[in-house]
Amino acid sequence: MPAASDCPGLLPGTRAYLPEVTHRFRWDFHPDFRAISARTEQWILEDLLPHDTARAREVLEVQSTMLCCTGFPDGDPDRLLDLCQVAAWWFAFDDDLDKLCRSAELTPRQQREACAAYVDDVFALMAGGAGDGTSGWSPRVIKNLVDRINAHGPDLVTRMAAALATWPSAATQAPDHSDVGDLDAYLAIRHPEAGCQSFMIYAQYVMDIHLTDDILAHPLVTEFQQAASHAWILPNDMHSFRRECFAGEHFNAVCLLRRHHGATLDEALAHLGRRLDEAQQRVLDIQLKIQHSDIAATPTLDPYLETLKTIGSANQRYSYYTPRYHGPGFRWNGVLSGQLTLFPDYTQFPGIILS
Repeated sequence: MPAASDCPGLLPGTRAYLPEVTHRFRWDFHPDFRAISARTEQWILEDLLPHDTARAREVLEVQSTMLCCTGFPDGDPDRLLDLCQVAAWWFAFDDDLDKLCRSAELTPRQQREACAAYVDDVFALMAGGAGDGTSGWSPRVIKNLVDRINAHGPDLVTRMAAALATWPSAATQAPDHSDVGDLDAYLAIRHPEAGCQSFMIYAQYVMDIHLTDDILAHPLVTEFQQAASHAWILPNDMHSFRRECFAGEHFNAVCLLRRHHGATLDEALAHLGRRLDEAQQRVLDIQLKIQHSDIAATPTLDPYLETLKTIGSANQRYSYYTPRYHGPGFRWNGVLSGQLTLFPDYTQFPGIILS
């Protein structure tokens, strides 16, 4: 089986055709988006990173607040504000881990050890402790955030932390996935690493949804969640592959299809576009089955399923507009398909043609 490094890679100026893909689910802004956005920005600048304006601006450019406010357009505004702050912090955490994993000053073993120490400190903060200072985050600021969330239920942050803990293991354990050549097997691995489980907990928190473990473990609900996670992962990979492939990181669905199946870049993107369409249709089909099942009348189940769909829609749009995937300073022009031009630090979308 070819190694991950056998991906054909990319050259500056490589062109790739981004196919038109299905957008089946609702996409909308929370009515309090502007106020929540302003308060989140203030918190990032004055509390999370008060002495590092440049880094605070980098965190803001990720646009995680827009992702959250379109993912939960009907959410409780106070809980949504909490989530926007958690998301801003967590994206910054992710960037820190990414830098540690790529540090040329550390050996691979030292990289893993540094990531593990960082993760341990962050989870100590989430548990309400002071941590050991490894991560550099303020215990007071994080404790205030944790206490606000826990005021709605004593185990909420614990459940969030348990879900969030599934994906940092990729950085701390450095698994070798280079031999994974099957797309379904890849998606199964990516489900925890992509943070899908954490957003399922977020949905329950922001929407004040209370479902028993038996309902969440029901085969149809589990099947729905898996299909929803595929609908989240695939658009991410269709847009993030440029950054990852130029960086020599090839555990991405686009690179997988190129190195293991001989697909061209255009063929790989077209195939993932079809798989995304199938995943979204599968979400709708399973939801219909649930609506005609013995659990159909379960209180708050339908809002939970609808919220997983709006999260998927928000994430799909986020993949188009985030500088996280397309380069610092990137501003999306609204074009959904066409010929992309790829550079190590930037994605160039096609221009808008007026008829």
